[in-house]
Amino acid sequence: MSTEKSKQPKDDFPSVLHEIDLATVKLVKKGGQGVLVSGNLIITAAHCIDGLNWEGGLALGDFCLQQLETFAGKKVIADVWYADAISDTAVLGSPDDQDREAEAFERYCGETKPVALCRRAFKFSQRFPVYIRNYNGKCVSGTGCQWNTEGCRLSVTAEEQIEGGASGGPVVNKAGLLLGINSFYGGGPGRAEDWGSIPQLHRSLPVWLRERIYREQGRC
Repeated sequence: MSTEKSKQPKDDFPSVLHEIDLATVKLVKKGGQGVLVSGNLIITAAHCIDGLNWEGGLALGDFCLQQLETFAGKKVIADVWYADAISDTAVLGSPDDQDREAEAFERYCGETKPVALCRRAFKFSQRFPVYIRNYNGKCVSGTGCQWNTEGCRLSVTAEEQIEGGASGGPVVNKAGLLLGINSFYGGGPGRAEDWGSIPQLHRSLPVWLRERIYREQGRC
């Protein structure tokens, strides 16, 4: 853990920050981050995925491999299982027909504790604390708000600037449950805070992926 993070008051942040760090990967080619969830899946922002065809707003990669770097610095390969440009979500899984790469990916998933998905529904205009993983690994405090009960996004105000390379990284609540991933921030240079919106994963992911995650999450 970096000196910068060690200076932060521990009582103000989730106690599972190090576990979240271990479950966070970097996408090597386009930059950005992803986070491991139950079911041996990694969730990231769709705009971080390299090589996808965005016709129709939806892209499913039959053979769209992504190189990832784990928190420990190891390289693994994952395949795109799902990506949606509208919600800006993508899900990576074990690469098909790539035995060696699949074995390495599954090994990483087996050795790493996944971040559990938050399934809570928030009331309209309800505000709550959130914790955002920035590109440098620092945890940034912020406030989330359910601004549209019919939509699948939460608005977020961060107390510090969120860097571009943070895209796809985890946004969690006080308990360390995954609310969403970094998607869009627009505070601009010179501002002490940043604002944006994130996809609320338990509402934006398709049913078949949610069911897989919840099924495996219940066994942890």
